[in-house]
Amino acid sequence: MNFSLSLSLSLSLSLSLSLSQKVVRYNAYLHSPSITYCSSVNRIYERDICFADIVIRFEDFSYCDYVQARRLKSDCLKQQTSNNVKCVGNTFSEECYTKIAILKDDVDLCKSDSCYTAFANKKSDYSFCEIIKNPQDVDGCYYSVSNNEDFKDFNICEKISDLSYKNSCFNDFAGKQNSVDICKKITKNFIQNTCIKKVAVNLNDISICDNATDSDGREYCRAVINKSKNIFELYFAMERKSKLEDCELLPDESKSFCIDTILNPEKVLKDMQDTFNDRY
Repeated sequence: MNFSLSLSLSLSLSLSLSLSQKVVRYNAYLHSPSITYCSSVNRIYERDICFADIVIRFEDFSYCDYVQARRLKSDCLKQQTSNNVKCVGNTFSEECYTKIAILKDDVDLCKSDSCYTAFANKKSDYSFCEIIKNPQDVDGCYYSVSNNEDFKDFNICEKISDLSYKNSCFNDFAGKQNSVDICKKITKNFIQNTCIKKVAVNLNDISICDNATDSDGREYCRAVINKSKNIFELYFAMERKSKLEDCELLPDESKSFCIDTILNPEKVLKDMQDTFNDRY
């Protein structure tokens, strides 16, 4: 394992790191470069992580001298003569460049779409999303920025091409701003109705339920406000109707099976079990 790969692993939120190792990494980030601090870490592996984090965070390769694992230390020292000292030869080089770009606050250091997304999030500025080449990543970037607490412009949702992302984006903003008008921008009836219900509940205003797209949605919304006992029955009826609408969009050969799984799930399960028993 080369040095830069080790750095990437030590900086990532890897499940392989124990809680104590994560605490060491976090504390190293809070402290200024300190030989005394890292030297105070008892376990050798965790101490090496501490120095490795400081090397990449503060670009101070003098800390390579304090890494004890021989291969890690050797690779660390070799990186000093490289043109791209921190990320050369790194299996996770995109992640590495992203970390450096964010630390230096320099978007020109980005080497990947995920880096531009990271900048867009950091700045709450979706103009960085527009640099991204992959259309799916652009949508993900817009949606990610829309979830920032300090971002208030719901018009960002209009920029999202994927309907699922777009509807979720409008739904989130409508809930935060208690806006029925934003709910009405959602194209899927089921999501729009649950959005309107959310606003009605937030404002404790049953009249808002009148904005639901159909009678099922209005009845469900009112039941929630009134704390009716048949809330769940109404919800699942509304959800079932939405799923049936989705089935209608499928090719003919798949449509009937889709409808059966919703209306007659027990029969479908029995038929599948019978087929399995006949074969095996």
